[in-house]
Amino acid sequence: MPSRPCPALLLVDLQHDFLPPSGALAVPHGDAVLEDAVYPLLDRGKWNLDFHPPGHISFASRHQLPTFSRTTVSHPLTQEPIDQELWPNHCVQGTRGCEFDEGVEQRLERLRTERGEQFVRVIQKGVDRDLDAYSAFAVPLAVPGASSRSADPSEGGATSAELTRVLLDSGITHLVIVGLALDFCVLASALAAKRASAAHGDRWEVWVVREGTRAVSADKEEAVFERMRSEGIKVVNMKDDELRQWTRDSE
Repeated sequence: MPSRPCPALLLVDLQHDFLPPSGALAVPHGDAVLEDAVYPLLDRGKWNLDFHPPGHISFASRHQLPTFSRTTVSHPLTQEPIDQELWPNHCVQGTRGCEFDEGVEQRLERLRTERGEQFVRVIQKGVDRDLDAYSAFAVPLAVPGASSRSADPSEGGATSAELTRVLLDSGITHLVIVGLALDFCVLASALAAKRASAAHGDRWEVWVVREGTRAVSADKEEAVFERMRSEGIKVVNMKDDELRQWTRDSE
């Protein structure tokens, strides 16, 4: 790795539908991550958002089943069975719930103006009506080779993903992750980021900022952080010297 850090900040699903008080799938206290970590860290950005079509496979309304229940569906290409969590309709394309938080959006525009369009990238996930995706590294079905991806929505072609190519092309050494929700899309994205890095000679470290994420199930937060550590993902605090040094070095 180069001696000088080249970090990127990955923001996972900081959209209205995941934020209290009125989000369709609001994460408890999820809005706290904005002031606690996200806004202060917005110097570098690789952006990610849910972008579901109407009638998405993860919506309970499609299956006429209760929200937060589970059902078995089939992978649309391989017919492999998938244990699918069912959620309220959320982040539907063209709705306000799919849009970034206003404070995030304002900073996004400032970064584009000050540093150029290439400095900020938006990666859409969950775009396939018949296949769910939690990870920011998920590969849409339209991409060649997508049929070989795992049926687990937390998996999905990390080594060939668009985000992997962006990070490789940018020479990134550290991927710092914040967003929602810790126990679903943040965990899946962090694990995929670690796999993608390992597949390319450990090209970047993966860090998750504690203050920058919240779980759907608050009682699971520590277990999720422990799993991350066991996979070689670093869990950091906003006051950690290493993260503060990263912020200074990235200026």
